[in-house]
Amino acid sequence: MKSVIIYYSKSGRTEKVANRLLKDTGSDIIKVKPKKEYGKYPLAVARVMREKIMRIKPEYINSIPDLSEYDTVFIGYPIWASAPPAFLTSFLKECDLKGKTVIPFATSGMADISSTLVKLKESCRGSVIKYPFTATSKKESYKDWISQFNG
Repeated sequence: MKSVIIYYSKSGRTEKVANRLLKDTGSDIIKVKPKKEYGKYPLAVARVMREKIMRIKPEYINSIPDLSEYDTVFIGYPIWASAPPAFLTSFLKECDLKGKTVIPFATSGMADISSTLVKLKESCRGSVIKYPFTATSKKESYKDWISQFNG
């Protein structure tokens, strides 16, 4: 099984999980970046809400990768307004994920990843989403999650 990790991290929490996953799976890794960075927390929240209400699609700076050699795509993101970041879902819509297994992981102060899965499914058409995981501070939960597919 050849895998790749596609992720975005603003505060570094999602990046920590992505790097741990990289170490544990030997996957390739791609960090998706917004064209315009999100500022400090209050400004970022206001921008995210404005983008959501006005249905603005923020741009990303990455080029679309060739994912044909991968069977599994891990997708990591912070949960913003009960969804993955809009620029990340725009990026994913451009990726060819047909026939891929998508394994999402998210970080959040309060929300669970389940609130993001509808939006993620819209962005990852033709893929099968399995083993969603909300990263917490408990190391046991990460070990339980990774043991589901890394057996």
